[in-house]
Amino acid sequence: MEFLQLENIHHSYFSSTQAKEVLRDISLAIREGEFVSFIGPSGCGKTTLLSIIAGLFPSTEGKVYIDGDELAAHNQSSIGYMLQQDYLFPWKTIEENVTIEEIVKTAIYFAKDGTKQAIIELTEAARQLRQEKAEMDRVIEVFQSILEKYSPMKDDVHRKVEKIGLPSNHYTPSRLFSIEELPLALAFIVLNDGEYYTSIYDGINSGRDTDSIGVMIGVILGAKYGSNAIREEDIQQLQATNKMDLIGLSDSFAEAAKEIIKEDLELNERRRRYFEEYC
Repeated sequence: MEFLQLENIHHSYFSSTQAKEVLRDISLAIREGEFVSFIGPSGCGKTTLLSIIAGLFPSTEGKVYIDGDELAAHNQSSIGYMLQQDYLFPWKTIEENVTIEEIVKTAIYFAKDGTKQAIIELTEAARQLRQEKAEMDRVIEVFQSILEKYSPMKDDVHRKVEKIGLPSNHYTPSRLFSIEELPLALAFIVLNDGEYYTSIYDGINSGRDTDSIGVMIGVILGAKYGSNAIREEDIQQLQATNKMDLIGLSDSFAEAAKEIIKEDLELNERRRRYFEEYC
C-alpha cells in the first residue's frame, strides 16, 4: 500500500484580475521508505507541490492521502517539513545565531511576494538611514515612501459617506501588496540595531497602526532578549495596570512552548534515524 498518494492535484494562484495555473493534474504514489525527488526549473511548482503535501495550504483541486487517510485540518500534524536551508552558522551557538540580521534573513526567507520585497527594501533603507544618523522625520518620510507602492490604501484610511459607490481595490487581496506591520517593525529594529526600547518608541510614533507595529517589535526583540530587556518598574506597572501576573503567564506559555519544541525535536530524531536505516 502506498504511504503517500496524490490524486489529480491542480493549483492556481489568483490575483484581482487573473489566475495563474502552476500545477495541473498531478497524480503519484510513493511507497513507505521510497526516496523521491521533484526536479525542475525555478517557478515550475516544486515548492507549491511540497507545501500542499505538507498541509501548509490546500490544493485548488485534488486530494492528498497519507497512509490511506485523506490529509485534512485534523491530521496535518502528522507531516514534517524540513527546509532546504536553515540560515545557521554551524560554528556558532544557537544564541549567537540569533542576530538582528539573521532575524531579517529568516523573515525574508518565509515572506512572499509583496511582503518579501517590502521587507528587503525597508531594511536596506534602515541600514542606510542608520549610517546617516537621520532624524526621525526623515526616517518616516523614507519608510512611508517605500511602503506606499505596496499599500493601495496609502493614507486614505477613513470611511466616509462620500466614498459610497466609488470603486476601490483597498481591500482586494493581491500578492503584489504587503502588510505594513512586519516590514516596518523589522525596519525600526534594524534602524536601532536591535535596541529594545528605542525600536518600540520609534515604532509607536511612526504613523498609523503604530500599536500593532510596537507590539510586533516587542514580540520579536522580546523573543531574542527575554524579560531582562524590560525594566523592572515597567513590569510592575504593567502587572498592576492589567491586574494580571504577566510573568507567571509568560512562564506558563514558555513551558508549553518547551514541550512543543521537545516533541518536535523527538519527532525529527525519529525521522532522522528512519532515513539512516531505510534510505
